Amino acid sequence: MDINEAINNSGKVHYNYNRLEIPENDLKTLIHAAANAPTKYDEEHYSVRVFTDQKVIYDIYKDCTKSYGLYKDEEDYKKLFIEDKNGVYRQNDKMSITNSQTWASALFVFVQRNTYPRSGMGLIASGKTPVKGEKHQWSDEAKDTVSDQYNEDKMLSLGISAGQLILAANMLGYRTGVCSGFKIDALQWYLNVGKEIHEEHFLGGTQGDELRKKEAKLMIGIGHPNTADPRMHPELLNKDLEEKFRTGADHEHFMYPTWDKKCHVELNGKLFQS
Repeated sequence: MDINEAINNSGKVHYNYNRLEIPENDLKTLIHAAANAPTKYDEEHYSVRVFTDQKVIYDIYKDCTKSYGLYKDEEDYKKLFIEDKNGVYRQNDKMSITNSQTWASALFVFVQRNTYPRSGMGLIASGKTPVKGEKHQWSDEAKDTVSDQYNEDKMLSLGISAGQLILAANMLGYRTGVCSGFKIDALQWYLNVGKEIHEEHFLGGTQGDELRKKEAKLMIGIGHPNTADPRMHPELLNKDLEEKFRTGADHEHFMYPTWDKKCHVELNGKLFQS
């Protein structure tokens, strides 16, 4: 594919796929792209969980991603959660939808690792001289000094890797959808335990601290494009939503909104017009 076409496709979220199997060689290339992006000092800031089993992907999509809230004003926002007969607040199904960009041929989940710096940056901050081959023991003071910067480096590394994966996928002719809106405890249950999700995990759960030692930050769906509008939700019909949020006739599928995106770019101090 032409590089500019791939870049343009990379900048769009694809919400539906035909979910055909990705050939093994392509899958290996995608994994290579996700795992080999640059990181500061070659730190191992993240790990990647890859799913191709369609049942597992669908379960994650249905159980973990219903976090796209529809609202137009403050009054709408207050209705996103409603109280049920047991006095428990739950999402308002008439105003909440699943993030279908995750229901794809393959699902990549980026997980931030709970690590401390092994690099010279941390050693300098702690006032100690690095010794080749020696594993540095961190003082509490040194940890505090570099903690904010290190966590920022983690997120930068994860973002660079995600971008590299997305571009690689689109260069291979696939489409991609990025999702950062998901129920963290529910997804952590899948990643750490691999069993069915129980209702308690939707409401906060009891294992939060332990599960967040390796916290999921981002999901990317990758799949073959189909003939449908890429903004079309594959399951949700307009009739299932409050009337003000419908995007067409009752029998038609909900269409995700789009917004214009313009990045301010300067070239040698002057506004760049592409």
